[in-house]
Amino acid sequence: MNKDLKEIEDYLLVIDMVNGFVKEGPLADPYISRLIPLQKKLIEYYMRASKREVAFVKESHNEQSREFKDFPPHCINGTQEAMLVDELIRYENKARQYLKNSTSVIFAPNFLDDLEKLKSLKRLIITGCCTDICVLNAAIPLINYFNQKDKDVEVVVPQDLVDTYHIPHVHEREEYNNMAFTLMKQAGVNTEMPKDIQKVLTR
Repeated sequence: MNKDLKEIEDYLLVIDMVNGFVKEGPLADPYISRLIPLQKKLIEYYMRASKREVAFVKESHNEQSREFKDFPPHCINGTQEAMLVDELIRYENKARQYLKNSTSVIFAPNFLDDLEKLKSLKRLIITGCCTDICVLNAAIPLINYFNQKDKDVEVVVPQDLVDTYHIPHVHEREEYNNMAFTLMKQAGVNTEMPKDIQKVLTR
């Protein structure tokens, strides 16, 4: 059961750990699955605590999605690609979910409404993929949102908890990760691993 958002101090967003980016389809890269064991530890840690909450952000396009002019068709709502990876699906009904038809969760139904309800929020941590697309397009707008509202909320994207896909000579993983981290740091995103999270992940 979802917790009362007014009481949440620490929010975990798990972005696009769906089959279409990890296991099958034109944008999938199995290398991203290396994140799953760490994510499981973190999700369980957040679900046990009363003032922490978990949300899954899932790519869920309609068949005529405007985004398909820029990317090949992927993660169409109702298909296997749009489903959470099997390793995380057991947590799905215990967490919040946001379905997005773009590269940014900010505009997903109910997301901004829920942000408004997070009156006690102190930190928001992002894990998932892809660093330079959906993660970047969540983290920087979140910084902008909290600045606009004069809310002192730390947005954290630990470098060991996100990754992007690799296509040789087209989309080089290391290059695009580095670019994304540079842009996020400049915007005020913390890309270091918090000490309390590091302890959880090394248990």
